[in-house]
Amino acid sequence: MFEFAGPGARKPARDDRQPGADASPEDDADATAPALARILGGAIDVAIVGAIDAAVLYLTLRVTGLAFAEAAVLPKIPLAAFLILLNGGYLVLFTAAGGQTIGKMATGIRVVPQDGGGSAARVSFGAAVVRAAAYAASLLPAGLGFLPILFSQDGRTLHDRLSDTRVVKV
Repeated sequence: MFEFAGPGARKPARDDRQPGADASPEDDADATAPALARILGGAIDVAIVGAIDAAVLYLTLRVTGLAFAEAAVLPKIPLAAFLILLNGGYLVLFTAAGGQTIGKMATGIRVVPQDGGGSAARVSFGAAVVRAAAYAASLLPAGLGFLPILFSQDGRTLHDRLSDTRVVKV
């Protein structure tokens, strides 16, 4: 069933394969990530970030000695700014470090530069910052910036286009 190919073994060329044989993982390395994987990965990331935000709010209330019903008295602008930095940092650092947030890791997809380099290419820190900031542009008009995942041929969203990135299967 499984064959071990030693260090000197030759990988079969494309024309050496039997008709109907599955493609090798290398052939799929630059395939666009399926919409369902992107949606599920995003949902996982929202759950993680939401849990972190809830923990920050809870701990802030505990430190200040306020009950949950009194959360409205917390200074909104500093708290919102902190949460935006925290959430943005999650997106930027994971994307720049390895092209994957935890949700993308779980669903087997990765962010790569649009201009090539394959699925192992890393997104620059600047592109990761633009991509994270552009999430707001994708979200604000009722989430319409995410629709290209479902309807465009290349599956690139508004934030993919603005940051010159794409999402591929790993």
